Amino acid sequence: MRNWCLLPALALWALSGPAAAQNRCAAPPAAEVTQVFTDLNRMRAARGLVPLAPEPRLMQAAQAHACDNAARGGPSHQGRDGSSLGQRLQRAGYPYRTAAENIAYGRIAPSQVIGMWQGSAAHDRNLRNPAVTEAGIGIARNTAGQSAYVLKLAGR
Repeated sequence: MRNWCLLPALALWALSGPAAAQNRCAAPPAAEVTQVFTDLNRMRAARGLVPLAPEPRLMQAAQAHACDNAARGGPSHQGRDGSSLGQRLQRAGYPYRTAAENIAYGRIAPSQVIGMWQGSAAHDRNLRNPAVTEAGIGIARNTAGQSAYVLKLAGR
């Protein structure tokens, strides 16, 4: 996947950011989202896997959950409303056959998060899953300067 193709789609998503508006959480800079997608797809290509395409509903669900984690001040796969990954994807209107979620929290740069997930067996398994074909990335920061990352990986 070429960055010049990905950047316009991500820029439009960041500017419209419905999840960000609902959560009073700023949409991440498109360049940061592009960085994570680029690193993710570079890692997948090195392993002979197809690149993941950004999917608007996954992007929305990921951003909303990143905002939720930033607001709570820590990472959780469970939403503050008690929601699970499947419930959040259903709310977003995304029909899936398989889905996984990677989260990270702390003082982490966008260029570090994929490498961090690769250091965790469960997160790395999600990144390398050949059944996933689409993804959504959410990045949110709280007033303490902590970053919350959420990566939704799914296949239909």
